[in-house]
Parts: sequence; C-alpha cells; structure tokens
Amino acid sequence: MPTLLIVGCGTLGSSVAELRIHAGDRVLGLTRHPRELPNGTVPLLGDVTKPECFANIMESVDHVVYCVGPSGRDVSAYRSVFDLGLSNLLDWLIATSRRKSRLLFVSSTSVYGQTDGQWVDEQSETSPRDATAQVLLEAEQRVLSICPNSVVLRLAGIYGPSRKSLVERAAAGLLPGQLGDHFVNRMYLLDCARAVEHLLHLDAAERLFIGADDEPASQRTVLTWLSEHFDLPPVPARDPVQHCAPNHKRCRNTQLCQSGFYLKYPTFRQGYTELAHAAGLLPRKR
Repeated sequence: MPTLLIVGCGTLGSSVAELRIHAGDRVLGLTRHPRELPNGTVPLLGDVTKPECFANIMESVDHVVYCVGPSGRDVSAYRSVFDLGLSNLLDWLIATSRRKSRLLFVSSTSVYGQTDGQWVDEQSETSPRDATAQVLLEAEQRVLSICPNSVVLRLAGIYGPSRKSLVERAAAGLLPGQLGDHFVNRMYLLDCARAVEHLLHLDAAERLFIGADDEPASQRTVLTWLSEHFDLPPVPARDPVQHCAPNHKRCRNTQLCQSGFYLKYPTFRQGYTELAHAAGLLPRKR
C-alpha cells in the first residue's frame, strides 16, 4: 500500500486525501489545527515552521504533496510557509534519504505578471508583480533544484463547491456596481485535486505544469452567463472608465491535458451550473 504525506490539509489537501484513500493509499495528513479530515486519513498535528513536526514522522513515505496555505496575504506569512516551512520539509527529505520521492509542490499562476491579456504557458516569462508571488517563484526553484523527482503545479484560482461566493452574492442581489472585465483563470476544486493526483503518478520528463480550465473568463462574463440561465438580476452595464486589474492574462493548460489529464469541469459553465443548482437557483424560463 503506497503512503502519501499531504502537508497542509485545507480544502485542496483534504480533497486529494479523499481521492487517494478511495484509491487504496495510506494517507498521512499534516495540519496545523485539529480539523475534520476525510475518513481514513491518519491525522498528524504539526506546524511546518517547526522542524520537529517532520522529525516525528517515522514511517516510510512514497509521495509528498506540499499545499500549505499561508495564514495571511502579507510577505511574512508567505515566507513562513514557503521559505521556512518548505526548508524544514526539504531538510527532512534529505536527512531521511527521501529526496527522490515524488514531491508535488502546489504553486500559483500568480507567478506570471503579464497584464495585456496574452496567453501564457510553462515556457512564458515569470515576472511576479507582487512580493508574495516572488516568494512562491523562489520556492518553486528550490523544490525543482533539490528534489530530482519533484513536480510543480501552478494552479489558477480554485472555486467550488464550498468556494461559491460569486453565486451566493449574485443570488442575494449583491452584484457590485463595477465588475472586472479582466481575464480570470480558474479551476474547479475536484479538477485541482485530480490534477494533483494525476501528476503524483505520472512518468514524464516535464516537471512544471499549469492547472487551469479551458476558458479564462472575466467576472462579468460569468455573471452575465448566470443571469441569462438562472433567475438572477441583470448584470450592470460596463463602466466606460473602468480599468483592467494588474494581472490580466490567460493561462494555457495544454501541457497538462497532453500528459493524459482531462477536465470534468472544462469551463466555468459546468462548474457554476453545479454551484447554482446547489444554491437553489431556479433556471430562467425561456
């Protein structure tokens, strides 16, 4: 029975744990706080910023997923997780001769700083526009240089089923007066977890992948589509003086899909249809 260590059992980590337990793996879930983990997960309480949280893991580990969420959005919170915490994990892997185990590091498409709406892929320039994304990029480089069997997955924004604020706000009639028209890259939670699972067991030369759905779409596009298909208020008219957000790009998932992965939620339409039904929204009568 393969053993998987998931470092960080928040929404994504718990979803990966559930998939792998169902597949027959032994799953160790390292988390900072006691929480309800998927049935069958072996709970490990620990703080990644403290080396002893890894030193206490005695059993063999075949695969590791690092998907710890920082406690805040400031640089210090990111450094505590992706500098100090990651260093503690890498030191442990080296000290225990686990350096060649498959380590999957979950990063973010925020490492791309493009602002003109262009398509980006794994070969595109990474020029982070904020300090937290720079911390992530540095963490990626360390993982890839230290662990020869590591893979980095740059995930787009995760949504559904618990991350559904856009649908809830729309249902409550709380659409903002100004809606972003910049491209938003997103991926449904289940597809994010499936991508992690896929890359954990993929025999491939590529070590860097983008995780996103097939169709980047603005918040306005999503809300307009929802209002056309469900009983929701119409979307306010576009503000002629509105400007795009600093990060305005489209992330291409071609390399991930060519590796044999397929999306269950290829666009926002499939994902938000499910969220709309779960929220009790009624289909708009034609």
